[in-house]
Amino acid sequence: MKREEAQKGRSFLDFSASINPYPPEIMLKPDLVAIRSYPDDDYTLLKTAISKPSGRDLQEITVGNGSIEVLRTYCQAVLGKGLTYGTIEPTFGEYAYSARLTGATPSKNPEKADALFVCNPNNPDGKLRPREDILSLVRERAAEGKSTMVDEAFVELSDRDESIVRTRETGVFIMRSLTKSFAVPGLRFGYGFGDEELVQQMEALRPPWTVNCLAEQFAIEAMSRLGELEVSREKIARERLYLEQHLEDAGFRCQPSKVNFILATGRRPASEVADVLRQRGILVRDCTSFGLPTSVRIAVRQHPENERFIEVLKECLP
Repeated sequence: MKREEAQKGRSFLDFSASINPYPPEIMLKPDLVAIRSYPDDDYTLLKTAISKPSGRDLQEITVGNGSIEVLRTYCQAVLGKGLTYGTIEPTFGEYAYSARLTGATPSKNPEKADALFVCNPNNPDGKLRPREDILSLVRERAAEGKSTMVDEAFVELSDRDESIVRTRETGVFIMRSLTKSFAVPGLRFGYGFGDEELVQQMEALRPPWTVNCLAEQFAIEAMSRLGELEVSREKIARERLYLEQHLEDAGFRCQPSKVNFILATGRRPASEVADVLRQRGILVRDCTSFGLPTSVRIAVRQHPENERFIEVLKECLP
């Protein structure tokens, strides 16, 4: 799917947003009858659809208006003043921000924090930690009465066999989203899995009717189409290799990625690289905010767009 951003009257190729360039095609036909009624706030049909591919009980599933709302609700449930949180840097900044909103403070030793946030595969470097490593960490922390959140937003575009979603472990919450894998950032749908007690608490904290009927309809259909993402994974892997080879030829060092984006480090400030490319109609993610002042994150897109990116890159950053 081609995604262009209009900015100042120009058309841009957006390599800054890491969404699936080859999503399954789902035609959403709005149910006008459903629109005139409130959604079922228990979301029984939706959770039933989620439970089938995940192997989880309905009581272990929570939903929300995008993964950020699910994250905020999780933080409200497990954190607060006097408690600590940990992140494994560099990683998605929303974990720390959402934790701080509860009054929690960062731990000097992240893996000993009351709540630890693990992004797997990680954003922005695309690193995928093996399933057994994640489970070992979760179990060690659970034995100390500590919580762990594992964000698997990108796992369906990486290696789903490394997911821990089917393993019931104490003290772990697994967060998922349709945004990346089905390329629907405007739809806003996130979900997650955890202990029944934790999920019950999160569902009580979640605002009522937070998932609208159109997002619910799309999500139910998407859950039956997860198998089609195998095609996406194969095409992404091929295009990722193409981009990595040309980026390295252009003098960038690429982190080994297992997802649909690449963290590329060069010799020039990331802000300068992003600005030069923007002037030529290409948007990339400046990773200075991740603490990586010479790195940019580049999404994998369809081949003609990737060719255009490399062409522009070589022209303006010799």
